[in-house]
Amino acid sequence: MSKDTHHTRTADQPQLQLPESVTIAVAELASAAREGLLALAVGTGLQVLQAMLEEDVTRLVGPKGRHNPSGPRCVTAPSPAR
Repeated sequence: MSKDTHHTRTADQPQLQLPESVTIAVAELASAAREGLLALAVGTGLQVLQAMLEEDVTRLVGPKGRHNPSGPRCVTAPSPAR
């Protein structure tokens, strides 16, 4: 006796809605998969690295486009007296 592993979506099940960035990333990965496994692995690794670096930048300097007037300021040494 074989198990039926095929699942069908019925009308009462909601369709999964993904954010646009995820949809674009999946489409890029699908395109890379057509080019081969190496391209898929490299593309996936670069996307993960980019996401990690963006999180680090946000954590260290704050959200992009947000000005923080209470943050550290560039202080220069006083000019020598003449």
